[in-house]
Amino acid sequence: MRQFVAILCWTLFASSVAGQWLADGSFEQDSLFEYWHKCNFDSSPDHQPFVANVNQPAPDGKRYISLVTRQNNRVEDIGTRLIQPFQPGKLYSVLVLLAHSDDYASTFKNPVLLRVWIGRDSCDKTELVWRSPVIDHTDWKAYQFEFATNITDGAHYLYLEAGYGDPTPYDGNILIDQIQISESEGLCDLQFPNAFTPDNDGLNETFGPIGECLAVDYDFKIFNRWGQLVFHTDRFSDHWDGNVKGRPAPSDLYFWVVTYWRIKGDRPLSEIKRGSLTLLR
Repeated sequence: MRQFVAILCWTLFASSVAGQWLADGSFEQDSLFEYWHKCNFDSSPDHQPFVANVNQPAPDGKRYISLVTRQNNRVEDIGTRLIQPFQPGKLYSVLVLLAHSDDYASTFKNPVLLRVWIGRDSCDKTELVWRSPVIDHTDWKAYQFEFATNITDGAHYLYLEAGYGDPTPYDGNILIDQIQISESEGLCDLQFPNAFTPDNDGLNETFGPIGECLAVDYDFKIFNRWGQLVFHTDRFSDHWDGNVKGRPAPSDLYFWVVTYWRIKGDRPLSEIKRGSLTLLR
């Protein structure tokens, strides 16, 4: 899953594009619950500003929402039925503006995080597609992430849920505005170094891909010069540490191959990359 954070300086998608999935992604309707609904009935999200001492102006338009967490392990959430469902085999990009209020009433001044879910039915949180960092800034910032769904019979609902930054529940708040959704091209930008030095000096200790890619069926193998497999993983985060069966591999030339599927538009694409590397001790 790819993510970046940027200072609020960006161009909004055309309303015709944003409106393909959300009826009110900017929370500008007079009634918050005209298009959105809550699933935790113990507590209700607020239409902001000017509720519970929250006074930050909206980054665009007039309104936004706040969600809170509580010490009793209850968190606020809000969901909406999509105009059209998310489909398997496609990659989606989501942009959302987030902030925190230091002035929130009572004890709810602590920063929290945001979880984004999708589901088949109302209040059905089937897949967690993103978990933000703890949002502790009071200025609005844009966060972007990408996801592909495994729900084959249609993901018709999107949910936003406040979350704790620590294992112990506490009172806190998060501010949310301008949710934008589009289909992504699913670009992969993987680079591989040509050498590494597993000598415990803290530099270039492992070998693996550098870059970002949302891929499935990832397969990464490294062979010695005689064609013997010395490393194999199907996890993007796993890199070779220069050991074979627990013993240091010798300084030498090795060869690697990586295969994976990525999504571009509505088409899955198979990719394969090959290269060589030098292990130096």
